[in-house]
Amino acid sequence: MMTTRQGTVRDETASKTHPSPTGWFLPLANGVAWATFVGIALAVQPPVDPAAVVDSASILISTALWLTMFTALFGLATRARWGYLATGIGGVLLMTAAGSCYAGGHTGTWLVAQAMAGAGLAATGALSWRVAR
Repeated sequence: MMTTRQGTVRDETASKTHPSPTGWFLPLANGVAWATFVGIALAVQPPVDPAAVVDSASILISTALWLTMFTALFGLATRARWGYLATGIGGVLLMTAAGSCYAGGHTGTWLVAQAMAGAGLAATGALSWRVAR
């Protein structure tokens, strides 16, 4: 504890990476959200046709999603607030992936499930970002 000139007390040992009093709850909740929503998105996706041509936009979105996932998990493991931001961005990328599948001619209810999983992931990241202030 330290006293400033104004007489207020400040805790110098407080975590600088995660100012939230919730401790490990938010990082664990975001990790579970990643596992759940990405698991749902992969489970409802139909099998990939090996003869299909994959456009470069799909490769870019997929690569960005995986990089965002690893970045978010690292941020969550270190309890850094930017891990929640990366979770939200990952949700938006998952919704974008569903949109690009639809634009590429794919149809089916699995696109809706994948987009909703992305929305859930984005909402989890945004809510955690807000709570961790």
